[in-house]
Amino acid sequence: MITIHQGYVTDSDGVSTLHTEIDFGNDDKREVLISVAEEYGKFLSPERADYALIGLFVRAMKRNEREIICEAPVTEELLYNIKEILIPTLIHSDRRNYATKIQAEIAPPLDKLPFSKILRGG
Repeated sequence: MITIHQGYVTDSDGVSTLHTEIDFGNDDKREVLISVAEEYGKFLSPERADYALIGLFVRAMKRNEREIICEAPVTEELLYNIKEILIPTLIHSDRRNYATKIQAEIAPPLDKLPFSKILRGG
């Protein structure tokens, strides 16, 4: 089982960094860092686990991981596409891939978040 923990953002010396701990089980924990210039830090989204799920689901399938648990919610369209389209397609194309289960809550739609203020700089 893989657990994607809730991320958080730090700012230091003109750089914004998104930190996310990934627990692969058996005392194998790693921190994933995504860093950008501080002016772009407002676009980092620790409140969603989309970025980590995209990076891990194929690895999990190839290593026969039974489940991925996301502590932060995931975009509904992404979760649907991974579960209903990508995983079945990857299993069909290579029978060695495992049908990894994904547990994640659905994130609220983007139009419900105050991005218009962020994008306009105010």
